[in-house]
Amino acid sequence: MNELTRRMRWISARGLRLFRRIAAGMTRPMPASDVHPIDPYLASTSALAGQVVVITGSTQGIGLALALELAKAGCKIVVNGRNTDEVNRVVEEIRKAGGGAAGVCADISSEEGAQAVLGGALAAYGRVDALINNAGVAGPLDTPA
Repeated sequence: MNELTRRMRWISARGLRLFRRIAAGMTRPMPASDVHPIDPYLASTSALAGQVVVITGSTQGIGLALALELAKAGCKIVVNGRNTDEVNRVVEEIRKAGGGAAGVCADISSEEGAQAVLGGALAAYGRVDALINNAGVAGPLDTPA
């Protein structure tokens, strides 16, 4: 197992624990299209405040909802997707609501893409506290003959 794989597994485990903590506290679903202003009090008193969270596949669906909710809790979000316009849109949406966000456009189905995401997060914030590996990556499907 190479160093990148080891780090990604460790970060993924932290992301899963973070997700479980968030899911336990969520009481209502948040529509992804809504822009909710970030409450400065909540963001400063949250146990998650200041945490740097990388969310792969965060331009739509569950990844987008997680990015918006974690930004509300005071996390600094690293948005990832394959479409530059969508990544920039989500980053701007988080920033307009008062949160901190950086974007990295990369396809994480390759090692180079995964390194680009991690490198972008480290360049933007200097560390990664949690990784939520949300991107859907489908490879060739073996079917019985």
